[in-house]
Amino acid sequence: MNCFEQLHHLYCLNNFKINMKMLRKITNAFKGLIDALTKIVLGIFNAVFGLFKAIFNAIKFVINGIVSIIVGTYQAIASVCKKVINSFKPVYRVTFTMYHVIPGMPVQENVTVHAFARGASKEAKDFYYKVVEMTMKNKIAPTVVMLKKGKKTVQTKQFGPIEDIKKFRIAA
Repeated sequence: MNCFEQLHHLYCLNNFKINMKMLRKITNAFKGLIDALTKIVLGIFNAVFGLFKAIFNAIKFVINGIVSIIVGTYQAIASVCKKVINSFKPVYRVTFTMYHVIPGMPVQENVTVHAFARGASKEAKDFYYKVVEMTMKNKIAPTVVMLKKGKKTVQTKQFGPIEDIKKFRIAA
């Protein structure tokens, strides 16, 4: 290699070193620019996401409020309707009558009435059957168990000679 070629080679290497430094500076500048642009884009994305999240939460809050109002109104109307309907239903009563017979004295009548709320037919029937069962189990006689719906007697169960006892004088 001659002298000129060596100089040219050194010049190219030097120039290459200078170009690498410039390339690094340009790369670092672009890297900073890209980082800045990335941060800007992410900031904009987070702002838009936060805005949509806030709008969604506001819509959710409004919908929950509307649903709450509808449910409350429905429950109030149902409660009023139930009270109105129940006011027309009959009252149920279970009457337990026990007669005390002592020879030579007037027959004493002991009446116990269990009243139930309007329309409580199931509770009244259950109680009626329970009283009949306990009266049969304990062999309490003479007694009468009646289930009344309003003023009508729906069911009656007699234990002992009730018809014969009613012929006697009953004490007041």
